[in-house]
Amino acid sequence: MDEQNRIINEAFRSQSQMLNDAIKELSQNNPRMVGNAIRQQAEIFNQIIQQQGQIFADAMKQFDEKKTTLPDGTDQLSNMNSEKRQKKRK
Repeated sequence: MDEQNRIINEAFRSQSQMLNDAIKELSQNNPRMVGNAIRQQAEIFNQIIQQQGQIFADAMKQFDEKKTTLPDGTDQLSNMNSEKRQKKRK
């Protein structure tokens, strides 16, 4: 009986130590893992923001180009600038 108690106690001590070691390792590694995950997410969000900004800028440029294109295919802004230059020359 004493031998069984000793074996059970030793098993509990061993399992308890393994559990404590696992908790200690997790508590030491977890802040690093969380920090790394946050950094990765920040990088991904920054990339998304940059891509969305570029998409928006391109869309605005296309919108402006379409808005200023005349039926003859010339650009209204270019025509106005050309007219201003011609007036300055006269």
